[in-house]
Amino acid sequence: MKETLLTLSIVLFSFFSFASPIMPGKSDPESIKTSSKARSTAYFLNTPASEKEATVKTIFSDALKRQMAEEAFLNLYSQFDWGTAARPDFQVFRKGLIGFLNIQKANSLSEKNILTLIDFSLPSSQKRLWIIDLDQKELLFHELVAHGRNSGTLFAESFSNVRNSNTSSLGFYLTGEKYHGKYGLSLRLDGLEEGYNDNARERAIVLHGADYASEAFVEAQGRLGRSFGCPAVPFENKDAIVEAIDARTVLFIYAPDQKYNEDSQLLRTDAAVNYFAESGFELAASR
Repeated sequence: MKETLLTLSIVLFSFFSFASPIMPGKSDPESIKTSSKARSTAYFLNTPASEKEATVKTIFSDALKRQMAEEAFLNLYSQFDWGTAARPDFQVFRKGLIGFLNIQKANSLSEKNILTLIDFSLPSSQKRLWIIDLDQKELLFHELVAHGRNSGTLFAESFSNVRNSNTSSLGFYLTGEKYHGKYGLSLRLDGLEEGYNDNARERAIVLHGADYASEAFVEAQGRLGRSFGCPAVPFENKDAIVEAIDARTVLFIYAPDQKYNEDSQLLRTDAAVNYFAESGFELAASR
């Protein structure tokens, strides 16, 4: 919080003392309609949270809010305790946060601010699933995860939302309810993106454990085995993973698919940035 306020101070000082990116009387006069008190950095830092929120809404232009949000995303990424694990690519982390914010604004999420990232730009022989606690800024799990058999062999390169396609589906999901099935404790998933993963429940796309999602399988085959489209994780860790992310947490499956990345409404930056700005560029508690 202190780092965010310090950054806000610097930006506000620069904004009012030197050159504003949007000057009064030009392209966005409404963004400058604030009291003389609100023009003081010291005043901003000492205002109650409710007044601070109003100040952010009136002072910041869209460009300035975007700049502040991007800095906050980078700061959050840097503050995480990743331990000895390889970090997720920052752009995947950033996209996951943007989607998380858009989903949080529109949905009732679990009280636990947990985000699961799966990066299918990486080969299945590498750990490419991260489960992160956004409140505690710590990594909970870094695991192998299998993709659908018709998505590819070592890499997942083809995706579908069609029943019986045996492929993985990209995009954002909400985790659903736990159940005991063929693979033991498993977790249902609800796709949030029309045309990309909204048939997940109909297709029985769930998170489950599998013996082909293991280091031993990689050593023998050079890659993981493949599922019917489900994100399959190491069998020995499945119970802990399911318990950590069940009941309406956000899961994001990424791949460098241009069409998806252009189409996804949940990757729209403006709405996420405005929502983030209203909370003072801090992650709000889910409700």
